[in-house]
Amino acid sequence: MVGSSAPRPVVLVTGANAGVGFGICQRLLVQWSNPIPSDTLGKTPSLAESGAEPTPTPFTAPNGIVLLLGCRNAIKAHKAKQELQNVIDHLAMLPDYEPTPLKIPSHWLEPVDLDIVSSIDDSIDNATLQSAAAASLRRRRQRSAQVMAAENGKNTDEDVDDLSSKLLLAGDADAKARGRYRRRFCARTVIEIVSLDLGSMASVLKCAQLIQERHGYITHAILNAGLAAWEGLDWFKLAWMISTGFRRAVTWPKFKLQRAGDIGTDGYGWVWQCNVAAHYVLVRLLLPAFRASPFMEPSRIIWTGSIESYESFYHPEDYQCLDKVKSAATYEATKFQCEITALGLDEKLKSERIRTVPGTPSTEQPQASHSSLRHDHEPRSYCSHPGVVATNMFEAYLGTLLNWGYALALYIARWLFSPHHVVTVYKAGIAASFLSLTPSSELDTTIRYSSQCNFWGQEYVGKDRVDGWEPDTADTQAGKTLHSRCRQTVDPDAGAVQTEARGMSCESRHAGEHTMELARDLIDKLEHVAGEVWKKAGVGKLPPFADMGEGDTGLLAPLGAHELRPVSDKRDNSDEWENVDR
Repeated sequence: MVGSSAPRPVVLVTGANAGVGFGICQRLLVQWSNPIPSDTLGKTPSLAESGAEPTPTPFTAPNGIVLLLGCRNAIKAHKAKQELQNVIDHLAMLPDYEPTPLKIPSHWLEPVDLDIVSSIDDSIDNATLQSAAAASLRRRRQRSAQVMAAENGKNTDEDVDDLSSKLLLAGDADAKARGRYRRRFCARTVIEIVSLDLGSMASVLKCAQLIQERHGYITHAILNAGLAAWEGLDWFKLAWMISTGFRRAVTWPKFKLQRAGDIGTDGYGWVWQCNVAAHYVLVRLLLPAFRASPFMEPSRIIWTGSIESYESFYHPEDYQCLDKVKSAATYEATKFQCEITALGLDEKLKSERIRTVPGTPSTEQPQASHSSLRHDHEPRSYCSHPGVVATNMFEAYLGTLLNWGYALALYIARWLFSPHHVVTVYKAGIAASFLSLTPSSELDTTIRYSSQCNFWGQEYVGKDRVDGWEPDTADTQAGKTLHSRCRQTVDPDAGAVQTEARGMSCESRHAGEHTMELARDLIDKLEHVAGEVWKKAGVGKLPPFADMGEGDTGLLAPLGAHELRPVSDKRDNSDEWENVDR
């Protein structure tokens, strides 16, 4: 049967144990438990236009999904896994007549009392699955059917009663189909932990190898994890910014103190490796798994940028952010690199068939028999950012009380009509969820998708460009208008001056030409690094790493004798990896 043999999406989320990564995981579980996920609308349903209906996702999951939590800290990873399993259990316990919730109540992270894991209905047939997929659409059409009946003269009590009876029967059947679909999804969804320390290239290689050996393919990689070497806050600057421009202070804070110039054990810039290079190496190693997806839709690589990422922070000659003066804003610089890496990688995947092994010539022209594979199954690379979220990133410097005050300040910014302050991690996950579920025909790989919300906290997906992306034909009125609009989105202290300086030269450029030049240059540098890592691994010269899977049964699958296993090192590098903006 189609229902029992349907493949499962395999989804990797890095930095999934807390913060935005954890919120993305929650949102994906809720959305995929619905036959037609509402996030394909790009907004919460209450904001949708009258008659608008969500698009069915090409990654249907009647047999659940495999959710891979890429984490470094074993204790936090297991806690996150248990809480996500609790969410699944609560979803499975919902009555048939209950629609899929739009948000997760806080108590859903707590265990349930009933054992519902064994409630899988193996007898469910394909007709029931198709009925469940149509249930969401029929529910939305019931009201319009009543209106149309009244307009066509069915306005007598007898006619209305007859129509109401039919709608109730149809609604009851839809509810049962939806409930069976949801329970089946919950029972067959698997949550796994994969050990991933982005500060160690050896850990990245082992993670990629485990995924390929256990699953064979991967449909989504949401590259969410990121860090900065935070050192504290400039309290004087904080007070000044709050008093002179509150919304700007809590959107583009300049009072964060961070360290620059750190070099990791692999010999690369530490923050740069964790935010950019390690993710790129992971993607390169998983390229065969992306290509092996059984779905007709191309696999997705979703890079996470930041609302604070501006081109003015990025210096191509210091791309590893080692210069303590030039690249003082290391976090912002590396997040900008994530965004242009998404652009450059997608262009490369579309124009060339990248060799599987890094370091070999990257242009591998496919044979004629592979032409359809290149067009249909080369993964696509997208960029998103979560907006402004209240996480515990600065709790160590603010203390618990002031950290609550910080969260309140974000709510106040939203009430001052800032669209960027989504505040909660669940709302922050809508952009990544939208990119994961929506058909690629409705997406644009050159757009930066962002999580936004209105005054009431109703979330939606915003669309803009990477900073520095010039419009086409800027000398036309339309081009000037777009150019002006793009300039207004830039933080005045970060990038406006540079954008103005480029204003004269961009008139003769095609849309985004300057940004794509930066992206291509960075991809070449990342390809070189990936080749270096591969060669070092081949001769056993990668530094060792502390594997949280050592002796932890059930956490990682056993490896074959041909594995790339670094020498075990039980030391824990530092707690700085946990100071993550996820």
